[in-house]
Amino acid sequence: MKIKEISPDKLEEKIEFLKKRGYTRVNSISGVDYEKSIEIIYHISKSGREVLNLKTSVSKKKPEIATISKILPGAVLFERELSEMLGVKVLGNKFERLFLPEDWPKGNYPLRKERGKSA
Repeated sequence: MKIKEISPDKLEEKIEFLKKRGYTRVNSISGVDYEKSIEIIYHISKSGREVLNLKTSVSKKKPEIATISKILPGAVLFERELSEMLGVKVLGNKFERLFLPEDWPKGNYPLRKERGKSA
């Protein structure tokens, strides 16, 4: 399994590059809450066989990342899950709840280590 670390501002550029080389499927997007940042890993495959993992991180003070769903439309649901569960604002992706009830407290992200404390 290949892992490539990139800066958040290079994400769209790297996804475009990979798409041209046949990496067209988003298998999932994972997020991990660390003390001051949230790590985001994009699991992308080529013909379902060769998987590449792109790792980046965003500050918990301003947890924002650009959408890749304009390049790889299959990312849209994974990005919505990232927003809902970890509070990462995915710029360019309309936020709609997937899992949590409508009355779930705003700013309380289930996969944050300190639940109820938004950035």
